[in-house]
Amino acid sequence: LNTNHSQVFQIILNEEKILANYLISFLKSSLGIKLVNSQKTGSIIATLSKKEIQDLIVPVPPLNEQEKIIATFNKMNIAIAEFEKLRENISINPISSKEDLEKLDAIIMNISELSDADDIKRLIRNGESKILEFKETFGLNVKTNETKVKYLELEVIKTIAAFLNTGGGNLLIGIHDSGEIRGLNNELEKSFWSTEIKNFMSKEQKYTIAKDNFLKHFKNKMKTAIGEKNYLFYDSKFIEIDGKLIFRIQCKKANDPVFVYDKDFYVRTDPATDKLEGSEQANFIKNRFYSN
Repeated sequence: LNTNHSQVFQIILNEEKILANYLISFLKSSLGIKLVNSQKTGSIIATLSKKEIQDLIVPVPPLNEQEKIIATFNKMNIAIAEFEKLRENISINPISSKEDLEKLDAIIMNISELSDADDIKRLIRNGESKILEFKETFGLNVKTNETKVKYLELEVIKTIAAFLNTGGGNLLIGIHDSGEIRGLNNELEKSFWSTEIKNFMSKEQKYTIAKDNFLKHFKNKMKTAIGEKNYLFYDSKFIEIDGKLIFRIQCKKANDPVFVYDKDFYVRTDPATDKLEGSEQANFIKNRFYSN
C-alpha cells in the first residue's frame, strides 16, 4: 500500500498525562470511532484535517486508571481470541468435547466477574450519594477486633431499609468512607471461620464456607429486622476485586413502607440515612406509597 505522507499525521503524546496504548484503545472503542467520524469532513471521501484531529475531545483519566483500562482491554482481547478458537473447533467438530464446554464456561464466568468488579470500581469513583453508601465492615469493630457488633450490623440494616423506602440504591460493604477497597476478608476470618473449616482445606475452600456462614448470618439479621416479605426488593452477592471480597447489596424501591423491627422508619437523603418520625414520617409515607 502506497501512502502519501501528506495524508499522514504523527501524534506525539505527553506520556506524563496520557499513555499511547490507552489512546489507541479509546480510539478503537465505539465512542472513539463515533467521535472521530463526527470530525470528518467531505461528502464523497471523508477526511480528517490536522485541525480536526487537534479538536478531538478525548477523556483522560489518571495514569493509574489508564493502566487498568489497558489491562482490561488486553484481557478482553485474550478472551475474544479464546472464543474464536472454540468457535473454530466447534465448526470443525460440531460434537463439542467436554473440555471445550468447560473452557467456555470458565471464560463466561471470568467475564462476569470482571464486569462486576469494574462496576464496583465505577460506583466507588462516583462517591457516596443518595443512592450509594459505603460500609467498611458488617459487624467487625476494626479498632477493637470485636466481632458481630450489633450496633454496626444495625447501621447496615437501617441503610438497606432507607434505600427500600426511598428510591433504591447500592450498599457496598468492605469499602472505607474514603473509597478505599479494604475488603471483608479479615471479617470473614475473624467472625465466620467455623469448626467445619479444617486445616487441610485450601484457602479457597475455607473462604467458600466462611462466605456461606456470612450469608446465613446476614439473612437471619434481615429476616428479624425487616421481614421475609422484603427479600424480593434486594439482591446481595460477594464480588472479588484484586483479591479483596466486597459484599454488594442492590436495593429496589419497596411497594410498602419498611420498618426496622416494626417501629423505626428510615429514608435516604444526600448522602445519609435519616430516621423520620411523627408528621414528617406520615407525610413521607403518604406521598411515597399512597399518592395514587
